[in-house]
Amino acid sequence: MLARDKKLSLPSFENGPFKLWCDDFRPANVLLNEDMHIAGVVDWEFTYAAPVEFSYAPPWWLLIEKPEYWSKGIEDWAQVFDRRLKTFLTAMRHCEDMDAQYSQCRLSDQMQRSWESGDFWVVYAVLHSFAFDAIYWQKIDQRFFGPTETDDPSEAWKERLDLLDENQKGEMERLVTRKLKEMEDRVLAWDPDEYTEAFRQGLMRRREEKANEAKESHQ
Repeated sequence: MLARDKKLSLPSFENGPFKLWCDDFRPANVLLNEDMHIAGVVDWEFTYAAPVEFSYAPPWWLLIEKPEYWSKGIEDWAQVFDRRLKTFLTAMRHCEDMDAQYSQCRLSDQMQRSWESGDFWVVYAVLHSFAFDAIYWQKIDQRFFGPTETDDPSEAWKERLDLLDENQKGEMERLVTRKLKEMEDRVLAWDPDEYTEAFRQGLMRRREEKANEAKESHQ
């Protein structure tokens, strides 16, 4: 409903720009050299052209731990993240001040707007489907549809059924029925495909070649 009514994105960005985006871009995939300078980034297989709002959302990994895994809950994560984000944006603005090309268009300003408006949570929910339900009911629903009588996110959905017409309710029932049916006959394929296997064998060959070269250099 929100996507259909175009409430999840700004009209000015409907036709772009679309930036290069990597879903797996995080500290663990950034390689540093002995001088602690970035030497490279790995794991680019989940890369595509994405809405610019993805780039405007501040990085969740400022706390390393994702909000859905935070031991004290999403609300506490947000409070701690808010403090960490202020430090991050201060450092980013310092870098932007030293580069004339950022005098007009600053990524730091866009990230702050994304966080303050709640757009950050929309982007996060889109990118992390396993956390979508928790993020939606705790951070997105009330932003667009107002408060609910219950404070329990697991019960809040019952108060939103009146927002759906009969056709939409019917579609929801059909989706549930189809998913339950798929659980009965779905096949899980755990074996690697031919491309993954070829890549694995290539890695093994390169490791063997490097090991042989190392042995020869010590002889």
